[in-house]
Amino acid sequence: RMCRALRMVRMVRLIPELHMLITSMFCSLRSVFWAVVLLFTFILMIALYFTQIVLDVRMHRAEQLEDVETLTEFWGMLGDSVVSLYQSITGGIDWSDAMYPLRHEVSILLVPVFMLFITFCLLCVINVFTGVFV
Repeated sequence: RMCRALRMVRMVRLIPELHMLITSMFCSLRSVFWAVVLLFTFILMIALYFTQIVLDVRMHRAEQLEDVETLTEFWGMLGDSVVSLYQSITGGIDWSDAMYPLRHEVSILLVPVFMLFITFCLLCVINVFTGVFV
């Protein structure tokens, strides 16, 4: 099996286009790393904002909340918020599923913030990833 793997590596050298493609991908890893850092920094900032607002609402209006379980499932802790935002931009969950508890339990004013986050990530940051590889 090891010999087969080594033969495949030799094959890469025989096909110049494949060799150039693999070389280009490895050369772009530094740029990809910084694009990932940018994306997760932005996700972390928005997640901190949503988590803090949800915590304040849970502390001051806990008795008025109808669906605390869904609110804490998506936005209860910082890790939950990061995962919810990441899944929202990558298609892991539907945007309305993540936005519903914010809109109905916290404030309708969080909807534009959430939509701006989705728009910025999809139109700007994801295009940076595309630009790195093209």
